[in-house]
Amino acid sequence: MLSIGFAVPAVADPYHDPYHPDYVRGWCPGGGTNQGVGVSYSNLTGWCNGVQYPDGTFWHQTAYTAFGRFRIDTACKTREGVFLQPAPSGGCGGEWP
Repeated sequence: MLSIGFAVPAVADPYHDPYHPDYVRGWCPGGGTNQGVGVSYSNLTGWCNGVQYPDGTFWHQTAYTAFGRFRIDTACKTREGVFLQPAPSGGCGGEWP
């Protein structure tokens, strides 16, 4: 009897990195919503967050329609109470300029 084994390298799945949200794929490990394109009066269609880094910063995606086009903006944010604020330089694991 012949047995063949394959070694699979241990690599992080880029589509399931808890720090990086993906609104399109519905991967929002830090929370999110999807109200559907064009549902709200403000043209906001949803948001998607990644898990917070130890410094409290996190990746935040905002999806909306503008001038008939769907758009997703991604930025590093921090919370000031219930409000989101731009993260300081070096936030989000050092990826934010």
